[in-house]
Amino acid sequence: MRHLSWALASVALVLTVGKSQSAYAQTYTTLHSFSGLPDGREPIAGLVEDTNGNLYGTTYLGGAYQGGTVFKLDKNGNETVLLNFVGFPHDGFNPDAALVRDTMGNIYGVTSKGGTGKNGLPSCKIPPACGTIFKLDAAGKETVIFSFTGQRKGAGPIGLVMDAVGNFYGSAGSAKNGSGNGLIFKLNASGTYTVLHLFQGKKDGAYPSATLLLDEKDHLYGTTGVGGAAGDGTLFQMNDAGKETVLWNFKLGKGIFPSYVGLMRDAAGDFYGTTTVGGNVGKHCSQITTYGCGVVFRISRRSESVLYRFKGGADGAFPNAGVAMDQAGNLYGTTAGSGPGCKPGPDCGTVFRLDRDGKLTVLHTFGIQQGDGTNPQGTLLRDQVGALYGTTAYGGGLGYGTVFKLAP
Repeated sequence: MRHLSWALASVALVLTVGKSQSAYAQTYTTLHSFSGLPDGREPIAGLVEDTNGNLYGTTYLGGAYQGGTVFKLDKNGNETVLLNFVGFPHDGFNPDAALVRDTMGNIYGVTSKGGTGKNGLPSCKIPPACGTIFKLDAAGKETVIFSFTGQRKGAGPIGLVMDAVGNFYGSAGSAKNGSGNGLIFKLNASGTYTVLHLFQGKKDGAYPSATLLLDEKDHLYGTTGVGGAAGDGTLFQMNDAGKETVLWNFKLGKGIFPSYVGLMRDAAGDFYGTTTVGGNVGKHCSQITTYGCGVVFRISRRSESVLYRFKGGADGAFPNAGVAMDQAGNLYGTTAGSGPGCKPGPDCGTVFRLDRDGKLTVLHTFGIQQGDGTNPQGTLLRDQVGALYGTTAYGGGLGYGTVFKLAP
């Protein structure tokens, strides 16, 4: 459960719907506030968009059976629940990663728990761990296309990426009930599951923590939360045969615990992302952690650059998601804690813009205006006109989370 593994997760705030203005004439709108029943609660993953501008996402909890939902949100903020997760013996539950859509309109995703193994029994010896890969077709029919069985076959999948021929790749925990050092898997278009790499927890890293990135040559890229030369995590490349190359080793002074929501790669092949903690310790940050409040980084084949170190005050703290980039090279992201008007700590959160000169501008602070959310944890979606869309795990009318839009 990735959002509960973050030791600084905050208590939800109960707010109501509203709008606010901030820097660069950004207009913030709460598109939807979740109600728990029947539409779900705690949307902790990012969103995907179709060609008509409809948004799709998941809630970790809530829905008709309290196991989470898949939802659709149209341009006007009208929500439709496409799927209520039931759990064993029907499917999985607790989805916590962004969805994948194919060209036919089918939706794919993972649940962190549930699933059915041999002879109709739960997929793990000690339920409810393990999880599933599911498909939701355009007609609304759900199919569980794989159930994880734990131990060396994996448990607790962390997102999916799909190649041009319909093969899926992802990371998961390993060993009994999802503990261990983690693994990288492939599920081909015919449904054959293969463990490509089982992490040893040494120089190769341990605990892969984010959705993988796939390039045009079918190379996979990802991060591990610990392990590597310094023990603080790695950035790795892996081919289709499971051969791993560690491209970078994270270190405390430049950020550790790379975010749960993956990397971004530019046309030059440089990687961008965030680390939840690490970097320097500002006067606000030192009140809550001795490790630093996180960084935005760029990694090339030869070097790492810390583009920004969060201080834990008005600029925010603990970036828990990846970044999006515009055509000019500006980066957009979120922090899960702090912000102008917030006490230092894991409350509130921000949306930020980081320009190419390293200047950070807070575009919105959560938890101050009535109606917005708190604790954004999914990577922002940026549309063709520059509007940003995202989710907050908490806040909104009943405190169960929101979908928001930040428009120029």
